[in-house]
Amino acid sequence: MGIIYDNLSAGMKPRIYSTFVEAFSDYAMDMRYMTEEIVFNRAEKNGVDFNLSVGAFDGEKLVGYTLVGIDTWKGATAAFDITTGIIKPYRGKGIARAMFDRALPGIKKRGAEIFVLEVLRENAPAVKAYTKTGFHVTREFDCYHADIGELSDACGSNDGIEVAPAGKDILARFEGALDRRPSWENSFPSIRRIPDDVLILTADAGKGPAGLLVYYPAINWVMTIAVMKEYRRAGVGTALLARLAGLIGHAVKRVKIMNIDRSDEGLSAFLISLGFEVLVSQYEMEMDL
Repeated sequence: MGIIYDNLSAGMKPRIYSTFVEAFSDYAMDMRYMTEEIVFNRAEKNGVDFNLSVGAFDGEKLVGYTLVGIDTWKGATAAFDITTGIIKPYRGKGIARAMFDRALPGIKKRGAEIFVLEVLRENAPAVKAYTKTGFHVTREFDCYHADIGELSDACGSNDGIEVAPAGKDILARFEGALDRRPSWENSFPSIRRIPDDVLILTADAGKGPAGLLVYYPAINWVMTIAVMKEYRRAGVGTALLARLAGLIGHAVKRVKIMNIDRSDEGLSAFLISLGFEVLVSQYEMEMDL
């Protein structure tokens, strides 16, 4: 009997997670911190719909899966490949393409016009497979990391800027502060869907909110750092990162800032000036449906 493709369900989370662990055991990034709870909280953040998600079964064994999210993207309904994993003995057999083919009718029925995914640039086999499926590269992202102690030293003091926690309702005030469209992972709708703890910091330079930082502790990601245009080069971004370093320095040694649009040279230069280094780079890819 060959591979059977079928839709997944929320009740299959333990099986999906077991396949995730096996599939990502040789991944370019260390994924061992991704517990079952974190995997599925992140999936919820990204708008997961299990009815659109697909598994590949060899008998009773789940050998591959793709979790699909639904949201608005570029003003249209879109689907997102939250995570696709195939265990090593089954790679190179067309399983990823077959799972997408199985998922597409349901995705189109939901009115999706675009399918979006993110993939490591160095994962050449995956990039090739997605290209053959009909995806094309739309943007390049760099993912940074920095030592917390070094970051704290680099930030120094920022007199005159008050940084305080805020709730998710503050996000709407910063839509205009974003020079680039965030990645799906880091979009404001994704931040609003985070089901567990999220740390949101705002900076006030004396006349109201001047900067925003969003940090997701479960995956140790800075998802957003944004400064109102009129407050740039005034120490607002540095003050936000300094406060973050002070709050999480007891818990983590390094912090990540993910999916910085490579074309945003100003933000990239700012991060590098504070000691951030590129951890990995990704392609954003899309397929028109």
